[in-house]
Amino acid sequence: MQISTFNFRFLFYRFSHLSCECKCSCTSTNIYCTSSQVHIYVLSSFATDLPSYSRDRLKLDTQTGDLKITNIKTTDPGEYKLKIRNTRGSSVKTFSVSVDSRSDGVTVVSVTEGDSVVLHADAEILEDDEILWRFREKYVIAKMKKDEHIFSTYDYVPDGRFRHRLHLNHQTGNLIISDIRSKTSGLYEVDVKRGTHTIHKSFNVTITDRLNRLPVKEGVTVILESGVTELDGDDLVRWRFEHEDIIAEINKTAGNFSTYDDDPDGRFRGRLKLDDQTGSLTITNTRTTDSGLYHLDITSVRHIIFRKFYLSVCGKLHRLSVKEGVTVTLEAGVTKLDRNYLVRWRFEHEDVLAEISKTSSTYDDVPDGRFRDRLKLDHQTGSLTITNIRTTDSGLYHLDITSNRHTISRKFVISVSCSDNVTEIVPTAVAAVLGVLLAAAVAGVIYYRHRSIILANKEKERRRGGKEVRNIIQV
Repeated sequence: MQISTFNFRFLFYRFSHLSCECKCSCTSTNIYCTSSQVHIYVLSSFATDLPSYSRDRLKLDTQTGDLKITNIKTTDPGEYKLKIRNTRGSSVKTFSVSVDSRSDGVTVVSVTEGDSVVLHADAEILEDDEILWRFREKYVIAKMKKDEHIFSTYDYVPDGRFRHRLHLNHQTGNLIISDIRSKTSGLYEVDVKRGTHTIHKSFNVTITDRLNRLPVKEGVTVILESGVTELDGDDLVRWRFEHEDIIAEINKTAGNFSTYDDDPDGRFRGRLKLDDQTGSLTITNTRTTDSGLYHLDITSVRHIIFRKFYLSVCGKLHRLSVKEGVTVTLEAGVTKLDRNYLVRWRFEHEDVLAEISKTSSTYDDVPDGRFRDRLKLDHQTGSLTITNIRTTDSGLYHLDITSNRHTISRKFVISVSCSDNVTEIVPTAVAAVLGVLLAAAVAGVIYYRHRSIILANKEKERRRGGKEVRNIIQV
């Protein structure tokens, strides 16, 4: 930080926490009598919203008139005037402040390859400001000047690394780089030229590890590591699920450590824990509905860290034993389906049994037609109902719920046994069958014996007849 000397009666002091102080060499009796006689106020050429600004970072000593600016920023340079009025007259002191962020280091921005990053100019852009963005100190990649209607990005770097990847915010002067690659990582600098002074900022954009994929089983506890051993005093940590609202936050400056698990669908209720030392997030008793993309942002005056985690929760094998003839509902485990979901139910390893897409739903029976007219789909949750279930419905059912961001998978094994009524009938039927078989066997034996007797008698008669013939011949 470079501080200009403005008057021998006023001194600036630089503090380790980046604050500066305007000291008045007068005693309190020279500048302060009563509130009706003395008026002390600050005018700034750039701070048009001074009241809200002063509540945050300006401290005024009412005894000495000293003014302290804490946590000084690159938006603070400009001309300050101190006016002291008392019964003997008034006096005005003027001093100028300029801030060079380069002496305080470069802001480090860590981003996953393929993501987009926003580099903030951190200035309230005025009409006559000129903003110039440079890459690796030699390439001018963007320029903005409102009063001349200049809003340009220059992505013609010789090797074409920025082609179609640079975007300039016309209101704030922020630079957006999309689809970050190793070739587009490195030092970025911005100069905001305002009158006779320039606001300068530097960023070192680094590529972090790729998307962290975490496959886990349903019901376990998983920790999403921030990668930070200890948070700094001014770190702001924010966790988001998918592209929804914040689910956990740490604001070290405000002393706030919060988890927001009371979202409308209640998917995380009572299951989120934050480590206030590292910012890591713990999810207990994981469910298939926890599957998806988690975003972590850690920001401070010195660094910006982005991390992403893709959590894939594999559902347990759900076993159901039911009696034949009842109605069974296989729960999808989702409170309400999003419009982008695709729900597919499969039986065993066959084709799709039932499906819900963005525009329609279908009930495709398996080839042998066993489920015909007995399937119902819940369009709100994706759950599948099987009516009048049969023993032939026993087997493995697969559920896949997919969107453009994540997949939820569940498996169910249904065992269908005969109903109680069938169980009572079966022994009687078996007894009847056995009785019939026994009767048939007895009848067969009787018939066989009767036939044997008849045949034996005929044989005796035949033999007797033959003997009589021989006797006649002899006579």
